[in-house]
Amino acid sequence: MDDSMKDELLTEEIKVLSEKVSKLSEENDYLRNEIEMKDACLTTLKQQTSTESKKADTEQQFFDLQNKIELLKKDLSKFVHGEGTLDALLAEQKSSLDKEGLGYSSVRKSVFQRGSKRTICLKAHIPRNKWIIESGCSRHMTGDKSKFLSIDARDGGLVTLGDSTTVRIIGKGTIGNDKFSINNVRLVDGLKYNLISVSQLTDAGHDVKFGKDMCLISTNSNHTPLIAKRQGNIFVLDFDEQKEEICLASIQDQQKLWHRRLGHVHMDLINKISSHSLVRGLPRLKYKKTEPCTSCQMGKQVRTSFKIKKQISTTVPLQMLHLDLFGPESYVSLGGKRYAFVIVDDFSRFTWVLFLKTKDEAFVEFQDLIMMIV
Repeated sequence: MDDSMKDELLTEEIKVLSEKVSKLSEENDYLRNEIEMKDACLTTLKQQTSTESKKADTEQQFFDLQNKIELLKKDLSKFVHGEGTLDALLAEQKSSLDKEGLGYSSVRKSVFQRGSKRTICLKAHIPRNKWIIESGCSRHMTGDKSKFLSIDARDGGLVTLGDSTTVRIIGKGTIGNDKFSINNVRLVDGLKYNLISVSQLTDAGHDVKFGKDMCLISTNSNHTPLIAKRQGNIFVLDFDEQKEEICLASIQDQQKLWHRRLGHVHMDLINKISSHSLVRGLPRLKYKKTEPCTSCQMGKQVRTSFKIKKQISTTVPLQMLHLDLFGPESYVSLGGKRYAFVIVDDFSRFTWVLFLKTKDEAFVEFQDLIMMIV
């Protein structure tokens, strides 16, 4: 093949290669445009995603703010209606000066009003033949003259009632029964109910004790006490219903109580203490041993000694250990030990004696001994 033919072949190959290069260049441009378009779409999608996430966060914040607003509205409603609620609560209270239902003149029930000086009165339904134990009354008083065992007619001054009205005292005398009497009881003109003052009872030397269902009124002169039963929220006394056996049971309860308070001493010793007034506040009763004291019986019982065992209950050494820790001894050893810890094996009767400086070393020494044996 001559040179001219070779040149023609090379020229043809160059043309073919040039066409291929141009095609590749066009494809490259096309792909570059595609990449740019994809990048633009990706950027748009990123922007849309960011916008949607921000929108979701904004909606969540909006819901949170709505919940906070609802809570604030509820709190605000409490403050807005607080004044009316306070007025309603105050309207349900009873004034300390309110005595209606205890024999005083009736006062029209009023509702609390801010700035008003009117009071609320409650009414008690108590039979006229019974007496009310009243801690807010300064004197014994009644309006029924037939209640007195003896009475001295006199002008005793005036009494101020719960509604600020005044009535006159027209006499003073004694009430009660053949076992219990109360002196210095005022007869008040127009008083509807019978009142016994707790403060006047205690000033006269009576002992007044309130329980859940009854009130016990006793004296220091060995008289049978009175029992006032609870009716609703007040204690009511009826002299006609007093039963001696109930009162004697109360005296027995007093005896048991002081027997326990004085450390379960003998009743004869309590009688001696009471007769000489050696204990302040001890009632002067006749203390008798009516029934055995369970605590005294248990404390004074003596347990019989155990029978001697003639056989060993254990089968191998170290199955049971007997421990005894004693001290401090009056004499100190050369090593400064004052306690002794004795350990005896039940099966072999082998004995270990450990000497201790202080009692709290016992557990550590016992651990060391067990590690050494095992």
